[in-house]
Amino acid sequence: MKDIKFSKDHVEVVTPINRYQARMIVGSDGVNSVVARKSGIRTRWGSDISLCLETEVELDDALIAECVEAGTLEFYFRGPGMFPKRGRLSVGLGGPISQMRGSRKMFMSFVKAISLQKKINLTDRITRINSNLIPLGGVNRKIHDERVILTGDAAGFVDPFLAEGLYYAIKSGEIAAYIAALAVENNNFSREFLAGYVTKCDDAFGSDLKAARRFAKFAYGNIDRSLKILRSDKQMFLKYLETVRGDMTYADFNKWCVLRSPVTFLKLISG
Repeated sequence: MKDIKFSKDHVEVVTPINRYQARMIVGSDGVNSVVARKSGIRTRWGSDISLCLETEVELDDALIAECVEAGTLEFYFRGPGMFPKRGRLSVGLGGPISQMRGSRKMFMSFVKAISLQKKINLTDRITRINSNLIPLGGVNRKIHDERVILTGDAAGFVDPFLAEGLYYAIKSGEIAAYIAALAVENNNFSREFLAGYVTKCDDAFGSDLKAARRFAKFAYGNIDRSLKILRSDKQMFLKYLETVRGDMTYADFNKWCVLRSPVTFLKLISG
Protein backbone atom coordinates (compact mmCIF):
# COMPACT_ATOMS: atom_id res chain seq x y z
CA MET A 1 0.00 0.00 0.00
CA LYS A 2 1.48 3.34 -1.10
CA ASP A 3 -1.27 5.76 -0.18
CA ILE A 4 -4.88 6.17 0.93
CA LYS A 5 -6.96 9.08 -0.27
CA PHE A 6 -10.25 10.11 1.31
CA SER A 7 -12.84 12.02 -0.69
CA LYS A 8 -16.42 13.08 -0.09
CA ASP A 9 -17.99 9.90 -1.48
CA HIS A 10 -15.28 7.20 -1.44
CA VAL A 11 -11.88 5.99 -0.24
CA GLU A 12 -9.09 5.23 -2.71
CA VAL A 13 -6.28 2.81 -1.88
CA VAL A 14 -3.16 3.19 -4.01
CA THR A 15 -0.82 0.21 -4.47
CA PRO A 16 2.30 -0.13 -6.66
CA ILE A 17 0.23 -1.80 -9.39
CA ASN A 18 -3.30 -0.43 -9.12
CA ARG A 19 -5.87 1.83 -7.46
CA TYR A 20 -8.95 0.59 -5.63
CA GLN A 21 -12.03 2.56 -4.62
CA ALA A 22 -14.50 1.68 -1.86
CA ARG A 23 -17.13 3.42 0.19
CA MET A 24 -15.16 2.87 3.42
CA ILE A 25 -12.03 1.16 4.72
CA VAL A 26 -11.30 -1.04 7.74
CA GLY A 27 -7.74 -0.69 9.01
CA SER A 28 -6.51 -4.07 10.27
CA ASP A 29 -2.89 -3.33 9.40
CA GLY A 30 -1.25 -3.60 12.80
CA VAL A 31 0.55 -1.35 15.23
CA ASN A 32 2.21 0.67 12.43
CA SER A 33 -1.14 1.19 10.70
CA VAL A 34 -0.93 3.12 7.43
CA VAL A 35 -4.70 3.52 7.54
CA ALA A 36 -4.49 5.25 10.94
CA ARG A 37 -1.82 7.67 9.70
CA LYS A 38 -3.33 8.47 6.31
CA SER A 39 -6.80 8.98 7.76
CA GLY A 40 -5.44 11.34 10.40
CA ILE A 41 -6.82 9.20 13.23
CA ARG A 42 -3.33 8.77 14.67
CA THR A 43 0.00 10.06 13.42
CA ARG A 44 2.03 8.46 16.22
CA TRP A 45 1.60 6.52 19.45
CA GLY A 46 1.91 8.23 22.81
CA SER A 47 3.54 6.73 25.88
CA ASP A 48 0.98 3.91 26.15
CA ILE A 49 2.99 1.43 24.13
CA SER A 50 5.39 -1.41 24.87
CA LEU A 51 8.58 -2.57 23.20
CA CYS A 52 9.05 -6.32 22.91
CA LEU A 53 12.12 -8.26 21.81
CA GLU A 54 11.88 -11.85 20.64
CA THR A 55 14.04 -14.55 19.15
CA GLU A 56 13.51 -18.12 18.00
CA VAL A 57 16.28 -20.56 18.84
CA GLU A 58 16.55 -23.76 16.82
CA LEU A 59 16.75 -26.81 19.09
CA ASP A 60 15.92 -30.47 18.70
CA ASP A 61 12.74 -31.56 20.43
CA ALA A 62 14.61 -33.37 23.22
CA LEU A 63 16.39 -30.17 24.27
CA ILE A 64 13.17 -28.19 24.01
CA ALA A 65 11.49 -30.70 26.33
CA GLU A 66 14.28 -30.09 28.85
CA CYS A 67 13.66 -26.33 28.67
CA VAL A 68 9.87 -26.16 28.70
CA GLU A 69 7.21 -28.81 29.15
CA ALA A 70 5.28 -29.38 25.92
CA GLY A 71 2.18 -27.25 25.55
CA THR A 72 3.16 -24.81 28.28
CA LEU A 73 4.31 -21.20 28.46
CA GLU A 74 6.83 -20.05 31.03
CA PHE A 75 5.87 -16.54 32.07
CA TYR A 76 8.13 -14.67 34.49
CA PHE A 77 5.59 -12.06 35.68
CA ARG A 78 7.77 -9.06 34.83
CA GLY A 79 7.24 -9.57 31.10
CA PRO A 80 9.78 -12.16 29.88
CA GLY A 81 8.66 -15.58 28.79
CA MET A 82 9.32 -18.51 26.51
CA PHE A 83 7.32 -21.24 24.87
CA PRO A 84 8.12 -24.25 22.69
CA LYS A 85 7.42 -24.80 19.01
CA ARG A 86 8.36 -27.73 16.81
CA GLY A 87 12.14 -27.56 16.47
CA ARG A 88 12.32 -24.06 17.94
CA LEU A 89 12.11 -22.29 21.27
CA SER A 90 10.61 -18.80 21.28
CA VAL A 91 12.08 -16.45 23.89
CA GLY A 92 10.77 -12.94 24.49
CA LEU A 93 11.00 -9.93 26.77
CA GLY A 94 9.01 -6.73 26.83
CA GLY A 95 7.79 -3.78 28.84
CA PRO A 96 6.57 -0.17 28.63
CA ILE A 97 8.78 1.66 26.17
CA SER A 98 9.78 4.18 28.85
CA GLN A 99 11.37 1.32 30.83
CA MET A 100 13.13 -0.38 27.91
CA ARG A 101 16.30 1.66 27.56
CA GLY A 102 19.14 -0.73 26.85
CA SER A 103 16.56 -3.30 25.77
CA ARG A 104 19.02 -5.48 23.85
CA LYS A 105 21.30 -5.73 26.88
CA MET A 106 18.30 -6.58 29.07
CA PHE A 107 17.21 -9.24 26.61
CA MET A 108 20.63 -10.89 26.43
CA SER A 109 20.88 -10.88 30.24
CA PHE A 110 17.55 -12.70 30.38
CA VAL A 111 18.68 -15.27 27.81
CA LYS A 112 21.91 -15.86 29.74
CA ALA A 113 19.96 -16.33 32.97
CA ILE A 114 17.65 -18.84 31.28
CA SER A 115 20.67 -20.64 29.80
CA LEU A 116 22.15 -21.07 33.27
CA GLN A 117 18.84 -22.14 34.76
CA LYS A 118 18.11 -24.69 32.03
CA LYS A 119 21.77 -25.71 31.61
CA ILE A 120 21.51 -25.22 27.85
CA ASN A 121 23.48 -22.56 25.97
CA LEU A 122 20.81 -20.52 24.22
CA THR A 123 22.97 -17.41 23.81
CA ASP A 124 25.25 -18.79 21.09
CA ARG A 125 22.26 -20.15 19.17
CA ILE A 126 20.66 -16.73 18.64
CA THR A 127 20.91 -15.61 15.01
CA ARG A 128 18.43 -12.76 15.04
CA ILE A 129 16.53 -10.62 17.56
CA ASN A 130 13.22 -9.14 16.42
CA SER A 131 11.69 -6.05 18.00
CA ASN A 132 8.03 -5.08 17.91
CA LEU A 133 5.88 -2.32 19.30
CA ILE A 134 2.75 -3.42 21.16
CA PRO A 135 0.09 -0.89 22.18
CA LEU A 136 -1.25 -1.11 25.73
CA GLY A 137 -5.02 -1.59 25.79
CA GLY A 138 -7.53 -0.12 28.20
CA VAL A 139 -6.97 3.46 27.02
CA ASN A 140 -9.63 5.61 25.37
CA ARG A 141 -8.35 6.26 21.86
CA LYS A 142 -9.82 7.53 18.63
CA ILE A 143 -10.47 4.43 16.50
CA HIS A 144 -12.83 5.67 13.79
CA ASP A 145 -13.62 8.61 11.56
CA GLU A 146 -15.51 9.38 8.38
CA ARG A 147 -15.42 6.21 6.21
CA VAL A 148 -12.79 4.48 8.36
CA ILE A 149 -12.59 2.02 11.27
CA LEU A 150 -9.51 0.59 13.01
CA THR A 151 -9.36 -2.93 14.47
CA GLY A 152 -6.95 -5.08 16.49
CA ASP A 153 -3.45 -3.71 17.11
CA ALA A 154 -4.17 -0.76 14.83
CA ALA A 155 -6.85 0.31 17.33
CA GLY A 156 -4.70 -0.54 20.37
CA PHE A 157 -6.81 -3.53 21.43
CA VAL A 158 -4.15 -5.52 23.32
CA ASP A 159 -4.19 -7.06 26.80
CA PRO A 160 -1.96 -4.66 28.82
CA PHE A 161 -0.91 -7.42 31.23
CA LEU A 162 -0.06 -10.32 28.90
CA ALA A 163 0.35 -8.32 25.65
CA GLU A 164 -2.02 -10.77 23.92
CA GLY A 165 -4.09 -9.32 21.11
CA LEU A 166 -5.38 -12.17 18.93
CA TYR A 167 -8.78 -12.43 20.63
CA TYR A 168 -9.35 -8.68 20.43
CA ALA A 169 -8.25 -8.60 16.78
CA ILE A 170 -10.79 -11.28 15.87
CA LYS A 171 -13.59 -9.81 17.98
CA SER A 172 -13.08 -6.22 16.80
CA GLY A 173 -12.87 -7.52 13.21
CA GLU A 174 -16.25 -9.23 13.60
CA ILE A 175 -17.77 -6.04 15.00
CA ALA A 176 -16.20 -3.94 12.23
CA ALA A 177 -17.67 -6.25 9.58
CA TYR A 178 -21.11 -5.97 11.17
CA ILE A 179 -20.98 -2.16 11.34
CA ALA A 180 -19.57 -1.90 7.80
CA ALA A 181 -22.48 -4.01 6.50
CA LEU A 182 -24.93 -1.72 8.31
CA ALA A 183 -23.20 1.32 6.83
CA VAL A 184 -23.56 -0.10 3.31
CA GLU A 185 -27.19 -1.05 3.95
CA ASN A 186 -27.99 2.47 5.17
CA ASN A 187 -25.60 4.21 2.77
CA ASN A 188 -24.26 6.10 5.76
CA PHE A 189 -20.51 6.26 6.34
CA SER A 190 -20.48 9.30 8.58
CA ARG A 191 -18.40 9.60 11.72
CA GLU A 192 -21.60 9.61 13.77
CA PHE A 193 -22.96 6.40 12.24
CA LEU A 194 -19.66 4.53 12.53
CA ALA A 195 -19.49 5.50 16.21
CA GLY A 196 -21.67 2.43 16.70
CA TYR A 197 -18.46 0.44 16.24
CA VAL A 198 -16.89 2.13 19.27
CA THR A 199 -19.97 1.43 21.38
CA LYS A 200 -20.08 -2.25 20.45
CA CYS A 201 -16.35 -2.71 21.14
CA ASP A 202 -16.79 -1.07 24.54
CA ASP A 203 -19.70 -3.38 25.30
CA ALA A 204 -17.83 -6.49 24.12
CA PHE A 205 -14.44 -6.03 25.79
CA GLY A 206 -13.74 -2.39 26.63
CA SER A 207 -14.46 -2.65 30.34
CA ASP A 208 -12.31 -5.77 30.66
CA LEU A 209 -9.35 -4.11 28.93
CA LYS A 210 -9.65 -1.25 31.42
CA ALA A 211 -9.78 -3.76 34.30
CA ALA A 212 -6.73 -5.52 32.85
CA ARG A 213 -4.92 -2.20 32.72
CA ARG A 214 -5.68 -1.52 36.39
CA PHE A 215 -4.48 -5.01 37.28
CA ALA A 216 -1.30 -4.66 35.21
CA LYS A 217 -0.51 -1.25 36.70
CA PHE A 218 -0.87 -2.62 40.22
CA ALA A 219 0.85 -5.98 39.62
CA TYR A 220 3.88 -4.64 37.75
CA GLY A 221 4.16 -1.70 40.11
CA ASN A 222 4.11 -3.95 43.19
CA ILE A 223 5.92 -7.10 42.08
CA ASP A 224 7.07 -8.31 45.51
CA ARG A 225 3.75 -7.69 47.23
CA SER A 226 1.80 -9.24 44.34
CA LEU A 227 3.90 -12.40 44.42
CA LYS A 228 3.65 -12.54 48.21
CA ILE A 229 -0.14 -12.63 48.22
CA LEU A 230 -0.28 -15.14 45.35
CA ARG A 231 2.09 -17.44 47.25
CA SER A 232 0.11 -17.14 50.48
CA ASP A 233 -3.37 -17.62 48.99
CA LYS A 234 -3.74 -20.78 46.88
CA GLN A 235 -7.31 -20.01 45.80
CA MET A 236 -6.32 -16.55 44.62
CA PHE A 237 -3.40 -18.03 42.70
CA LEU A 238 -5.71 -20.51 40.97
CA LYS A 239 -8.11 -17.70 40.05
CA TYR A 240 -5.15 -15.74 38.71
CA LEU A 241 -4.24 -18.70 36.48
CA GLU A 242 -7.83 -18.86 35.23
CA THR A 243 -7.54 -15.19 34.26
CA VAL A 244 -4.22 -15.71 32.48
CA ARG A 245 -5.76 -18.63 30.54
CA GLY A 246 -8.72 -16.48 29.54
CA ASP A 247 -11.26 -18.51 31.52
CA MET A 248 -12.04 -15.52 33.75
CA THR A 249 -12.19 -11.82 32.92
CA TYR A 250 -9.94 -9.32 34.65
CA ALA A 251 -13.01 -7.47 35.89
CA ASP A 252 -14.35 -10.63 37.53
CA PHE A 253 -10.92 -11.48 38.95
CA ASN A 254 -10.56 -8.03 40.53
CA LYS A 255 -14.06 -8.33 42.05
CA TRP A 256 -13.32 -11.85 43.29
CA CYS A 257 -10.13 -10.66 45.03
CA VAL A 258 -11.92 -7.82 46.80
CA LEU A 259 -14.80 -10.04 47.95
CA ARG A 260 -12.50 -12.86 49.08
CA SER A 261 -10.19 -10.76 51.20
CA PRO A 262 -11.00 -7.04 51.14
CA VAL A 263 -8.71 -6.17 54.07
CA THR A 264 -5.72 -8.03 52.62
CA PHE A 265 -6.36 -6.61 49.17
CA LEU A 266 -6.59 -3.04 50.48
CA LYS A 267 -3.40 -3.52 52.52
CA LEU A 268 -1.68 -4.84 49.43
CA ILE A 269 -2.76 -1.85 47.36
CA SER A 270 -1.93 0.70 50.06
CA GLY A 271 1.40 -0.92 50.91
